[in-house]
Amino acid sequence: ERGVPHLDVRFVTFSSLVRDLIAPSLLTDGYVSMPKFADELLMAEACDGQGDEFYFAKLSDRPGLHGAILSTIQDLKEAGADVAGFESALKRIDGVHPTARGKLTSLLAVWRHYEELKAKHRFLDEADQHSRATELVGQRSLLDGATELMVYGVYDFKRMQARLILSAAERVSTTVYFPYESTPVWAYARPSLELLERAGFVRHELPKSSTGRSERLQRLCDRLFASGAKALSGGASPNTSRHIPSPPPPHP
Repeated sequence: ERGVPHLDVRFVTFSSLVRDLIAPSLLTDGYVSMPKFADELLMAEACDGQGDEFYFAKLSDRPGLHGAILSTIQDLKEAGADVAGFESALKRIDGVHPTARGKLTSLLAVWRHYEELKAKHRFLDEADQHSRATELVGQRSLLDGATELMVYGVYDFKRMQARLILSAAERVSTTVYFPYESTPVWAYARPSLELLERAGFVRHELPKSSTGRSERLQRLCDRLFASGAKALSGGASPNTSRHIPSPPPPHP
C-alpha cells in the first residue's frame, strides 16, 4: 500500500529523457549519436589544413590539443553558445590583445569546420542532442498523459538543461526542487534560480525539517549556514503551472 502513490511515477535522468525524445528523429532523419572517439578524429581533421595563421598550428597534430578544443567547444555549447553567436561576439569585442584575438579567431575557425564535418556525417554530440530534444519536446508524445513533471537532485543547471526544462514546462505543469539559501556557499546556484524565476516560476518556502543533530552541532550549522528553504512555482500557459520547492540544503 505504501507504494501505490508511486505506481504512475516514471523516474528519468536528463540523459535518458533526451535519448527518449530524440530516438524517433534518429531513425527518421538519419542522425546518429556521436560514436566513441569519433569526435577526436573529426577534430583532428578540422585542425588539419588550417594554415600558418592557425594559432595552434604547431600543436595541430597532438591528441591533447584535440581533446582540449573539444572540451572548450562542449563548455560553450552547454552554456548556450553556437558558432554564429561566438562569431558575432568576437566582432563586437574591442581592445583585445592581438595574441588573444588570434587564439579566439582560430578557435572559431576550427569550431566551424568541426561542425561542418559533424553535419556531413549526421553526428550529434551531447549538446546537439539536448538542443534537438528541446525542439522536439513539444512535438513528441513522450509527455502525453503526464500530469506533472518534477525535477529534483540538482543545485544548478547547464543552460542546455534549463532550456529543456523550460520547454517541457510549456507542455506540462512543472515543479523543480531546488535547494538554496542566501549565503555565499550557495551563490553559485543563484543564476539558475533567477533564470527559473524570470521564466515564470513562483518561489515558495518549505518548512525546515528536524535534523536530529546535537545542540552543539546545530549551533555550528546555524552559524555557517542561514536557515530556511525556498520553492518556486508558476506557469506560462493557462493549462500549466511551474513550481520551485526548495528544501533546506544539506548541512554537515
